[in-house]
Amino acid sequence: MDTGNQRSSPVVQEARSKYSRSFLNLAIYATFSQLVVILLATAVRAAQGSDTLQAPVRYAIQFGTMYALGLPLYLLISKNMEISPPKKQPLKVWHYFLLIPVLLCLMYTGNLIGMLFGWLVAVITGVDIQSTTIQQNIYGEYGYIMVLAAVFLAPVVEELLFRKVLIDRIRKFGDGKAVLLSGLFFGLFHGNFTQFFYTTLVGMLFAFVYVKTGKVLHTIILHMTANFIGGALPYLVNAQDVIDAVNDWDLSAVFSNIPFLIYMIVVLTLAFTGLILLLIFRKQFTFEEPQTALPEGTARYAVTANIGFWAMLVFAAYEFGAQIMR
Repeated sequence: MDTGNQRSSPVVQEARSKYSRSFLNLAIYATFSQLVVILLATAVRAAQGSDTLQAPVRYAIQFGTMYALGLPLYLLISKNMEISPPKKQPLKVWHYFLLIPVLLCLMYTGNLIGMLFGWLVAVITGVDIQSTTIQQNIYGEYGYIMVLAAVFLAPVVEELLFRKVLIDRIRKFGDGKAVLLSGLFFGLFHGNFTQFFYTTLVGMLFAFVYVKTGKVLHTIILHMTANFIGGALPYLVNAQDVIDAVNDWDLSAVFSNIPFLIYMIVVLTLAFTGLILLLIFRKQFTFEEPQTALPEGTARYAVTANIGFWAMLVFAAYEFGAQIMR
């Protein structure tokens, strides 16, 4: 096998080019949004003569930039790329209800991995990488704003970004690769270790559903469900009070908050059910043959040997580094 000659073949170079442009478009969107948020926040602070931004103003800047400015830019620069959308297939209602336990299983598995990873890093380096920003945003005084955005806005935008637009442009070279990359960049896009592991796993599930159904509406609904269960319901049952008490080693708070206790029992039971379903249906997680197969041993080269891939990694490294430096 002459890997060098295969890497220079037209099909590999075509794949390399498409991967590069697709990832670079994501990096442009992410970098543009970050820079505009910083500039707008700086301008508002200067105008009001204070270093502190009120939560509604902060949210308006963040969501307005990402959704009203960043998304149209991303769609524009991705518009002229060749697409290979999946064939449209129905998602039966009972399939949707089977996916919810699987979704919760992946969410809590990823959360557990993230917690263990954070603990390991803290033990080895003494650096606490567990982000508290997420909890503050969801459960603070204006937490309802973040909850509403997480349940109704973020799923629409993120599914368009990481499923509809990204996958349509890279699945030509294999659904499996597209699912893996969609989940990976979805996780990296969140920019912190607290969310990386579970968003990567659920991102892969959303991507799998998309390539099997060809309808982004299905993944938007699943994404909304995930954010409602993981973000809105804890807010409604005052989970932050329990978290604060547990951090102070007051375990009695878990049992004194009956709605929270019921919530935890239900979601953990569903998550365990999801694990069983994954084991039962594991052979169903298969993919069709790619429209354009890459020569053996060249897929990793096509995916990683391009400027777009490394641009996204640089952005992610900045975001993850900023979390550690907070």
